[in-house]
Amino acid sequence: MIDAVIFDCDGVLADTEPLHDAATREELAARGFPIPDSFFEQAAGMRTVDQIHALGRQFDLDPTELFAAREARFWGTIDDRFREVAGTAAAVRQLHDAGLPVAVASSGTRRWVDYVTTRMGVNALLSASVTGDDVTKPKPDPQPYLRAASKLNVEPSRCAVVEAPQVSCHLVGGLPAGSDPSVVGCLVLVGRDQADRPV
Repeated sequence: MIDAVIFDCDGVLADTEPLHDAATREELAARGFPIPDSFFEQAAGMRTVDQIHALGRQFDLDPTELFAAREARFWGTIDDRFREVAGTAAAVRQLHDAGLPVAVASSGTRRWVDYVTTRMGVNALLSASVTGDDVTKPKPDPQPYLRAASKLNVEPSRCAVVEAPQVSCHLVGGLPAGSDPSVVGCLVLVGRDQADRPV
């Protein structure tokens, strides 16, 4: 039985992962450092600040200054580029109206998650939200989802998680990626082109 639903943010509520990648790519390209697609494939689900620190080490750049410049570039264009994933705001409203607690668990910053949920008109419908600023171990570690479940006062095994397909979904219940999911009994709904699957 499902007692609560936890949504990812980027790639699930909002179609914004390409925008995050573009801001990072454009900032590094402006400094003469092209970033291959493989970097973003490997960094799926990673906090932007952690991505920037990794790139700073790779290219011998000050990560603090690089992150500030990247954030300025991103926030300078997001109002015009923002797109929500069709149907997700309505889904949040329907779940809320049905009496199911809804939360967001994201690797994004508090500023970003609040921007997305406010712009989509669902912020007031959330019973909890957990961001990359709220955890010591962001995705793909299960801590964001476990903390969201705790804030909802619902057992992780009784939560449904709606997650982007490129991020490991074997996060609920404390399972590391690659573990046998059959022991948990949760339901993970994978966004976009992957079928819903019970775990």
